[in-house]
Amino acid sequence: MRRDSPLRNGIAVALLVLAPALGAAVTIHVPDDQPTIQEGLDAASAGDTVLVACGVYAEHDIGMKTGVWLRSEMGDPLCVTIDAQQEGRVMWCEGADGQTVIQGFTMTGGFATYAGSGRHSHIGGGLYCDDSLDGPKVIDCVFLKNESVSYGGGVHCGTSGVPFFRRCRFIENSSLHAAGGGAYSTCGLGELCTPVFKQCVFEGNYAGESGGGCSSYGVRGGGALTRAVVEFWDCDFVGNDCGGSGGALQAVNVGISVDGCLFAGNDAYYCGGVLRVFNSVSAVLAGCTLVGNEAMRGSSVHAHGTDIEIYRSILAFGIDDEAVTCSVGGQAFLSCTNVYGNEGGDWVGCIEGQEAVDGNFSGDPLFCGEQNPDLPYSIDVESPCAPEGNACGVLIGCRNVGCGASNVSATTWGKLKAIYR
Repeated sequence: MRRDSPLRNGIAVALLVLAPALGAAVTIHVPDDQPTIQEGLDAASAGDTVLVACGVYAEHDIGMKTGVWLRSEMGDPLCVTIDAQQEGRVMWCEGADGQTVIQGFTMTGGFATYAGSGRHSHIGGGLYCDDSLDGPKVIDCVFLKNESVSYGGGVHCGTSGVPFFRRCRFIENSSLHAAGGGAYSTCGLGELCTPVFKQCVFEGNYAGESGGGCSSYGVRGGGALTRAVVEFWDCDFVGNDCGGSGGALQAVNVGISVDGCLFAGNDAYYCGGVLRVFNSVSAVLAGCTLVGNEAMRGSSVHAHGTDIEIYRSILAFGIDDEAVTCSVGGQAFLSCTNVYGNEGGDWVGCIEGQEAVDGNFSGDPLFCGEQNPDLPYSIDVESPCAPEGNACGVLIGCRNVGCGASNVSATTWGKLKAIYR
């Protein structure tokens, strides 16, 4: 009978003790352990954390690694700035899963151009993510003054998956010749694709064609539409602009769901000052405030070949045209909604006859304006959009009561624009 030696037994015990440690996640510090963000990621494995000390890092075309948590040491975008200095896009990732996290960075100076290196170098100036699974998760990041020559000045996410953006800011990014100034998403035929933006801000972005804030596109073929639905929750879209349609948002061949969002001062040269939906499988605006937006057709919304539902929302002070327009069989169905003060008319065109039906009405929303300059689109306690002021008994719009009834005067877009922050 064979008997193990004490040495053999000791080695076996040591291996058992070390086994958990051998597979344990590690934290790699930049620049203490690795001098650059890219080298930190190169040294990481799935499950690891790359923790970046506060400062400015002049890097571009950083390759994110699947399953890694990339985080600034404070988790705040004021802590770490990655400046690509127009040398290429800031960052890219491919095949990201739900454990792939990017948190607390300002990404700026990205320029995606045909002259760049790598796959699809002309799209996604700040971040390009492709073939994702249920990621990446991008949290507390700022995409500032990035450019692409075509799609996605700030961000481009493509083909599939559920990329998730929370508390991110897309500021003054540009898609010079195409769509999606702040962000662009595209989904392949039959893919389960649901980009989600939650508590994000899109401000001052520009697209040469469409979707100044964000544009989403689904591949269409064989008579079937992709199952993609892009979702926006509690987001602000302010002062975005495009040379075509969809000043804030455009959705083509994809579903779109927008809940609790503010749209102020967005501008489309042609149609849909806020939103243009084109052959979308579904389109919903719920609990939103749309104020002071501009387009030649549909100062707020244009529906092309799509049925859009709008409820518990305010569509006010639209510039140049009526609030909602439709084409090629598109229809709009409104309920518990206030359409008021639009230059081209309120309850006209494809929403004619819906006033005073299903809780709809036309009345000054009584925005707080200068009474609450931090929240100018909150409403006065006596507003018809307050729950006690309308037949539906619900809050209409995305901002609650924020001021009392003290010498309330009629609201105008000019007054609001002058004080908006």
